[in-house]
Amino acid sequence: LGCTNTAMITVNINALPTVTATSSSAAVCAGDSLTLSGGGASTYTWNNNVMDGVSFVPTATTTNMVTGTDSNGCSNTAMVTVTVNALPTVTATSSSAVVCSGDSVTLTGGGANTYVWDNNVVNGVPFLSTISTTYLVTGTDSNGCMDTTTIMLTVNSLPSVTGNASSVVVCVDDASVTLTGAPTGGAWSGPGVTGSNFDPATAGLGTQVATYNYTDSIGCSGTASVSIQVDACVGFVENTLANGVSVYPNPNNGSFTLSVNANVGDLTIKITDMQGRVVYTSVENNVNAGFVKQISLDTQSSGMYLMHIITNGEQQTKKIAVQK
Repeated sequence: LGCTNTAMITVNINALPTVTATSSSAAVCAGDSLTLSGGGASTYTWNNNVMDGVSFVPTATTTNMVTGTDSNGCSNTAMVTVTVNALPTVTATSSSAVVCSGDSVTLTGGGANTYVWDNNVVNGVPFLSTISTTYLVTGTDSNGCMDTTTIMLTVNSLPSVTGNASSVVVCVDDASVTLTGAPTGGAWSGPGVTGSNFDPATAGLGTQVATYNYTDSIGCSGTASVSIQVDACVGFVENTLANGVSVYPNPNNGSFTLSVNANVGDLTIKITDMQGRVVYTSVENNVNAGFVKQISLDTQSSGMYLMHIITNGEQQTKKIAVQK
């Protein structure tokens, strides 16, 4: 019969969504976290086990792809590359392998661009070390990535050193003074010092200082000093009176005993300093053998004094060394 008719249908073609992929940071340091987020659609599915909008720690530089689906069920994709920068390998070094108490030491960081130390240390700037401490340094490279390391600084105590002289008040023409230091093995130095002897004539008049320096097995050093007063003692004469007059102890701390082992009658005692000033005087009557007298120069300073003992027109002069 050849009969015909028509019908129509409308087909809607939906545009694909314009999907975007963004990262909370274009580059991170190893171990840091970031977040990837899709945009322009309704739901998002990422590769590499990434969940949209959930932070994670990337392990390497990777290009991540997201598939976004809109409300019409249409999908599109986008990609974003995340750069993961390796951490710097930070090192810490000390300017000295052996550090003694009070020494200046410099700590220096390496492997990065900038360095921040704890304990108020400034990178590459000397400071005085007093106690053994572990120091931590944080190094930051050009990418802003940071790493830390530590260095243990052992501070060794200085050795305890002492020095002594067999006499600390001498005349310029006296024999050499013996110097002793402890611990043994150190060295003496100073005016008139040769080895462990001090020569008054070589050193000269005045207060001379001899110094003992000792270095232990670690390399730390300590010093001790002793002052020796060298006087001219001009006009000093010993033993001008008969035997029997003695002074003890000598040297002393300012208190000593005068002993006379003779019958001398009246006795005059006069003590002068090396400038001739009288610092003590006494007259004793009826002095016989066995006479003793306690004399004190407590108010006088350390130094050399001359005791003049006068009786029956004779005089004996004794050198008194006061060491306080």
